[in-house]
Amino acid sequence: MTHLLVLCAVVLVQTCYSGNVLVIAGLQGSHLYVSTDVAEKIAGFGHNVTLLTLRNDSRVNIMDRGFHFVAFGKEGPKMESFLKRWDNAFKHFIHHPSDDMIVEFMRVNVQVEEVLEWGNDFKDMSLDYFQGEEFSELLNTGKFDLIVLEDSASFEAMVPLSRQDIPIMGIYCVPAISDARDRLNLPGLANSEPRMFNDVTDSSPTFSERFKNVIRKSRLLLYIIQAIQALEVDVGIEELFIAIYDVAFVLDHSSYSFPFISPPNTFYLGPFNLQDLPLSPLPIDYHEFIANCPHKNIVFFSFGSYLVDIATFRGTPAIIQTLQQLDACVIMKSQVDLSPKFDLPAKKFLQKAWVPQKDLLGSGKLAFFISHCGNNGRMEAIFYGVPLLCIPLFGDQYFNARLVERNKFGLLHKWEELTESSLMQTVKKLLEEKETFVTNMKKATEIATNDPGAGIGALKFYTDLLEMPII
Repeated sequence: MTHLLVLCAVVLVQTCYSGNVLVIAGLQGSHLYVSTDVAEKIAGFGHNVTLLTLRNDSRVNIMDRGFHFVAFGKEGPKMESFLKRWDNAFKHFIHHPSDDMIVEFMRVNVQVEEVLEWGNDFKDMSLDYFQGEEFSELLNTGKFDLIVLEDSASFEAMVPLSRQDIPIMGIYCVPAISDARDRLNLPGLANSEPRMFNDVTDSSPTFSERFKNVIRKSRLLLYIIQAIQALEVDVGIEELFIAIYDVAFVLDHSSYSFPFISPPNTFYLGPFNLQDLPLSPLPIDYHEFIANCPHKNIVFFSFGSYLVDIATFRGTPAIIQTLQQLDACVIMKSQVDLSPKFDLPAKKFLQKAWVPQKDLLGSGKLAFFISHCGNNGRMEAIFYGVPLLCIPLFGDQYFNARLVERNKFGLLHKWEELTESSLMQTVKKLLEEKETFVTNMKKATEIATNDPGAGIGALKFYTDLLEMPII
């Protein structure tokens, strides 16, 4: 009887305890969106949640979502300089394509003056952010039971957080679960798994592919060392261990990507933020555009939030010219009006600086989605069953696109090979195989949403577990 009472007490505390949670978001864009969704879900579990970010991104809806919001960064010359330099750095990268995108991105970061200046801005702001009085006061007065750390913020935040006796949950916004395993110094097993440093997404990569992977990592390490030297960063030995999490979650699912070999404390979020999400009706101008479309298909074209002016991408003319010939109307996300440059007819092209992407993908109106294949867009397209035509630009996007093509959720078109003729062939193939792609996406989503060890259920279980006071 005594044992039963103790068990009941433990269960009662775990299920009823309301803790204080600090969610630390990445700088902006997709990283902030994921952190916001995580904060909202944890608040929905009954916990008191504070979401901390460097910059108040007006594109993120933080009203009436159940958590407290704090933005340390101040709009001013330093922030304006940072954002301007990021745009210029990205434009430089866009004009220097490479198959090996991770290495190329690091090379650009350490060998181009504009990018080095952006890096210095980022370093200065990050130091102000995590080593300033505001952050220290927040940690000291918040009495937090759990820290949720989005991984792009981990390098700067981990040192001051390591001095706190608070459990840390990590959130990865890329599907490279092997990164989480590396943090725990577990066996590499790189021969049998895909990873972001390697283009291989087959379960049995050849010896030559594994050898290329080693060469790429060596080059990447060289550029990281150069970056540290160029930015004159004083790196202590404790900062080399970027983040060791008590529990880590990856914005992915095996059915959406690949059954990665992962650490025992790492779990999938899957489409956690899309399940049970009420979709809003499309705005009236979208509704009228779709209803009055004289063509067979509706296509969505977006390169996400980082590329401000899609006209700067050298492949954009080929994409626009192909879409003009296609029997389709196009909803296009562009902060710059492309009509004067490309003579876009209003009945065929609807241009918007900001698009309600989830509502549009979930509307059931789209034939396919032309995307840079960022991780958020990849997850959303699969969940809503919209085939992807991926044209990756940098970072993890090429890896994501290879996963899309491997699982037959859509097709990959390399930007180096992008011409009007080649893209038209890819579009025709995509439309021919559309039903297969949609069927595969629906099967994958059914598996992901019914996985008892992933998604919202796992997030709640481990949030409660880490917060539970020791009796």
